[in-house]
Amino acid sequence: LYDAETQEVALLAEQVYLKTSNGDELELTEWFNDPEIKEIRQYYKEEMEDHIQLPYTFENVVDLGDGVYSVPLDYSLIARMYKYRLLNYNFEIQREGRKVKVGNEVRQRPKIYMKNVREITELVLQGKLKKTALAYNCATDTSEHESGYELIYNEKNMTLTVTEGTRIDILDGAHRTRGILEAYKKNPNIQGKLIVLFSNMTTAEAKQYQVELAKATPFNKGRARELSNESLASEVVKRLNSDGALKD
Repeated sequence: LYDAETQEVALLAEQVYLKTSNGDELELTEWFNDPEIKEIRQYYKEEMEDHIQLPYTFENVVDLGDGVYSVPLDYSLIARMYKYRLLNYNFEIQREGRKVKVGNEVRQRPKIYMKNVREITELVLQGKLKKTALAYNCATDTSEHESGYELIYNEKNMTLTVTEGTRIDILDGAHRTRGILEAYKKNPNIQGKLIVLFSNMTTAEAKQYQVELAKATPFNKGRARELSNESLASEVVKRLNSDGALKD
């Protein structure tokens, strides 16, 4: 509930009240006026139409071999997968997390840098996000399908079904995924796609994947700032040129 929308909490409270007939303070009219209640009802309707769950079948899938599949996904589908918790932030395989105190308990939370998320959100909304690949792992031994398989690939139709119960861990792209969700919240009609690599590894194999990522040559932060500044300067010059300010 800490991460839930106000409308979600309101609808949950109302259902508790209706089912138990206890706690008048849970009635929506105790907390919201009529226009707000109408908005909550509309939110529920939109959520029902927007909802996504497993099993889910993806199309136009390419089998890359070794149990890895490449899938072009719309931003909106990536956002909905994250919104409805089909995507999991697994602290065992992520590089780091953060601990927060909730009441008397200490809980782990994903270490997400919101500055980065906000920048990605703006790039998505502007249609300027670079076409990098996301990596999601469908963890082995998590499927509830009778076959026991997390992934079922149909070579003829080029479809990939992620079966019910499968835990999909974010291997690479937590910030981009969150940024896409935030952009979707602002504009459900956002256009664009990213390639998503679906794998089917054990937790140990996923950890090794992260080790290999960490061993990749790190990009110097100073140079990153330089490139960012160069890019900004080029954009300013281009705009000035287009307006004729530098043509003399």
